[in-house]
Amino acid sequence: METTYIKEYHKAIMSGKNMGKFYGYFWSDMDINTNTSKNLYISVDGIYNQLNINTIELPDSNYVIDVKNILYVTNTKDIIGLKEKNEESFALYNKSAVLFGYPDYQYNFEESFSYISPLPGTKVEVENIQEMLEKNLWEVELYTKAIASEENIKKVDNPFVLHIATHGFYVEEEMSSSGNGRAFGIEPKRDAENPLLRSGLLLAGAENTFQNIDTKDNIGKDDGVLNAFEAMILNLDKTEIVVLSACQTGLGEIKSGEGVYGLQRSFQIAGAASVITSLWSVSDEGTQDLMTIFYTHWLTTGDKYTAFHKAQLEIKEKYKYPYYWGAFVLVGQ
Repeated sequence: METTYIKEYHKAIMSGKNMGKFYGYFWSDMDINTNTSKNLYISVDGIYNQLNINTIELPDSNYVIDVKNILYVTNTKDIIGLKEKNEESFALYNKSAVLFGYPDYQYNFEESFSYISPLPGTKVEVENIQEMLEKNLWEVELYTKAIASEENIKKVDNPFVLHIATHGFYVEEEMSSSGNGRAFGIEPKRDAENPLLRSGLLLAGAENTFQNIDTKDNIGKDDGVLNAFEAMILNLDKTEIVVLSACQTGLGEIKSGEGVYGLQRSFQIAGAASVITSLWSVSDEGTQDLMTIFYTHWLTTGDKYTAFHKAQLEIKEKYKYPYYWGAFVLVGQ
């Protein structure tokens, strides 16, 4: 499961191949034992952190998402938190949101080579969300281009929603330790030792960090790279959800029995009740649609899990293959 099968899974997701065989690899035994249950609270471990159970194809050609309501939790304590929140009124919550998108990486089209490509779709994404929230009388702060910076993220103070639409990254330990220069602003020896330095988000000015890789560590500086180690100290104790609308934000170093050392863990340590992350590189258009539909349903129902499930099902109707609708997972309470 942790070698051949998971590699086959990722190849199938990215290439559009049939997903039927993964039922036998990852789900058949659990399906038999949960066949009478619609809602499944799942705290994953090991290799299950690298796949989305919803994307497993069943023998009848449906997917798990079609017949089950999967609720990812970090531990059983989250289930109690979910029950308590369902009994509260969504209307009483602090309606504040901070949105980051379309950072100015200082990408230069005249240069012969640049590391980071711009993401104009993220501008549309966060502006659509801003409009939607403000129509519902939310207080919204929007940061784009030059002010979509690491410095401004570190100033964020307990919004109900923190939404970040940008490039994400995760570097395997082998790739990091074999490099000749620094990766993402950190010396290879240090980021090989600490997995939280090998995953993060790219923000305004990040191109300069990539182009100037022969200086000292940029920890503590606004270098345009917010790694998972830095994300742990954000002030999010009263934040209901962090949405990481970027590629590979759910990846990290897996330690059996301890989960994933990456962005999801870091934002939860910082205080966020729940986090939406991605498991693979995502479609720009598909992500815009998913996020817009998610917020639409959430504002209507007040239940983020139900809203997220409905959003994925609607995207599945438009983009049939799991690559488009299955990249993101919602974890927490």
